[in-house]
Amino acid sequence: MAIRYEKDYLMRLMQNFFLALDRIVNARRNQEYEQVYSELEVTFMAFFERNLAFFEAMTPEEIVAFFKDDPYPTEKVEMVAMLLFEAGVVAPEPEVQRRRLTTVNTLIEHISGIRRSVSLDHMAKQQYIRRQLGGEE
Repeated sequence: MAIRYEKDYLMRLMQNFFLALDRIVNARRNQEYEQVYSELEVTFMAFFERNLAFFEAMTPEEIVAFFKDDPYPTEKVEMVAMLLFEAGVVAPEPEVQRRRLTTVNTLIEHISGIRRSVSLDHMAKQQYIRRQLGGEE
């Protein structure tokens, strides 16, 4: 029974997260950048009880460590990476974009190492990051 409850919880968590992420992506595609930042803040607070600035101030290693005692650490790290990616895409300043996307790239590498698998979404994000950072990463 407990395993089923945990799977149901994780499924609901991810469904709600992807609904929120969809709102962020749609706002970005419509170039509604104030809405993107508003949705990012709401989503960070709803799922992590922390804001964008909290995670932005952390290194990738600190983000991973932050979730080490969470029942779903890899999923939470991936959720933060997805949100930081969206924040990086719309960053108004090149240095802010570089910092966010570099963090995302490192988090994706961590997730891939844990799962020992390749995600097409992660590969696409990493290709985008390399293009944005001038092929550095």
